[in-house]
Amino acid sequence: MSIGNPESARKELPFLEHIAELVRRFLVSLASFFVLFILFFIFKPVWVKLGPITVFYPVPDLFQSFTTEFFNFAKSQLLPPHMLLINLSAFDTFVAIIYTSMALAAIFSSPVWIYETASFIGPALKSREKRILKLILIPATGLFAAGGLFAYKIILPVIFKFLYAFTLSTGVEPTLGVGTFVSTVIAYIVALGLSFEIPIIMVAISYVGLVSYETWLKNWRYAIVGSFVLALFISPGATGGIIETTTALTLSALYFGGSLVSRTLALRKQNRKGQETGPTDQPAT
Repeated sequence: MSIGNPESARKELPFLEHIAELVRRFLVSLASFFVLFILFFIFKPVWVKLGPITVFYPVPDLFQSFTTEFFNFAKSQLLPPHMLLINLSAFDTFVAIIYTSMALAAIFSSPVWIYETASFIGPALKSREKRILKLILIPATGLFAAGGLFAYKIILPVIFKFLYAFTLSTGVEPTLGVGTFVSTVIAYIVALGLSFEIPIIMVAISYVGLVSYETWLKNWRYAIVGSFVLALFISPGATGGIIETTTALTLSALYFGGSLVSRTLALRKQNRKGQETGPTDQPAT
């Protein structure tokens, strides 16, 4: 039997420690997701008034849980009054509530995932890379939330109204499967949220020097065409062009915003380098 080399064992130890730390941070993040999933899926809020403020505490109630309350609120906000949600299979509604609970848990546990990920990779990053992460973290979160709100408030109500009107025009009872409703809402919120990250991606790429801001500004025509193509995929495609145009103009505005921010940061970096270098000495005549 061969005996292992002690030197190689010492070299492998830090790698194993990194793996152990990665697993530990993953389990912490997963535990936060699971706790929030249980909270949203099983517990309901009970509101009490404590002087001038109103607070809530959770109590177990599967039939009036946080997710059920959110589901009923979203249904009243997004669906036309006479469109009926129906249960197409025995577990359709139950699975839809589980999916909704998972989506809510993913959203509210995301700060834990971001913190644990940043804590793990932080020691390996250079100061410049850390500045980039700090620079884009808050705007990226805000833009994703704005994209989700754009989908929730503008895109989804129009889509369901169009489907309702089209179904009535064919003489069919306007119904919608509960699973289809939940999957459509989640898919559009995630898709628009990711689409609104375009400026962050542009700024990050320009900041590290892969693409100059001049390239973004020079190719604005292709960006507008791409925005309309993406809008056609996102929108239902039969709303008279209103939603398609609104989405495309919004994405185009985000592109120009990313271009201008990239330009501002690039000019600041050039000015900073110029100040650090200082004026060059002129040769004596």
